[in-house]
Amino acid sequence: MRDLRPAALLARAIRRRTQGDLAGEETYLTRCLHRAESLHAHARRDDREAARLAHFYLALQRCQLGRFQEADAHLSRLGLRARLADDLWTESCREAPGETFALRVFDDGLPAEVVRRARDALHPGASYWQDHRYHSEDVTFYSHAHLPGDETHIIDQLIEAMRPLLEKVAAEVASSVKVAEWWVHQRMPEQWHGHPLHYDTNEQLLRDSGGSHVEHPAISSVVYLCDDSPRFGPTVVTSQEYGDVAEAAFQGQAALVRPRLGRALARSPRPLFKARRRWFGLDWGELWRDRAFEDGRMVDY
Repeated sequence: MRDLRPAALLARAIRRRTQGDLAGEETYLTRCLHRAESLHAHARRDDREAARLAHFYLALQRCQLGRFQEADAHLSRLGLRARLADDLWTESCREAPGETFALRVFDDGLPAEVVRRARDALHPGASYWQDHRYHSEDVTFYSHAHLPGDETHIIDQLIEAMRPLLEKVAAEVASSVKVAEWWVHQRMPEQWHGHPLHYDTNEQLLRDSGGSHVEHPAISSVVYLCDDSPRFGPTVVTSQEYGDVAEAAFQGQAALVRPRLGRALARSPRPLFKARRRWFGLDWGELWRDRAFEDGRMVDY
């Protein structure tokens, strides 16, 4: 058997993971690292990058399997010193969030018919995705704006239905919202690694200021348009805000929220009550590409 380059071994590992073969993924990731090490000075740039990704994927797999010391060893090779706590990976923490963690989860708080119509409008087979070139390689991110009181289409109506829920999170913010920014994500089966952790920010302002000005929405929220899926994990919401990690005494909190059709979560960061511009961001959950709804039942494609 000829020796494959690290990048080729990494690609095989990813295919194994997509197929649900964790043992096969581990085998090829380990071979990728050994092959990269054997090349030494002859390693190309893509070989070194493949090795870094192999460390990352092995750390991710170890965390998912509860093998945290092994995960930390791989993360240290990447120069990383922090990760999500063990209790988050094992979903074993049952402590209630502190008062400063302004997170609320609502079940059955939205009209069922509005949720159903929104789900159908953004179904993986709906024209929305092609109309907006969602899967085009030259399209990285886009979002939509909703003005309060507008009920032109179903997502406008769903956002309007959200407003009473937002008042329970931060009444002073909900009453002065000027615009809602919304976007939606779709996940293919090979995107098992999920969505990267990120801050909800005013992306245009961030770019225009060269990264010097960071503005967050007054309220961030998620509405799920599907039920839970065994292929993907829950949503992680943390109390960490921009600049917190610079504080030596910072101790963050986090919560896991699993998808459920019509479930909504909302979080209001502490400093943003003082923001002059009132806007909130809505992420319409995750629409799993390998699942579809028929007659109220979830079935495989």
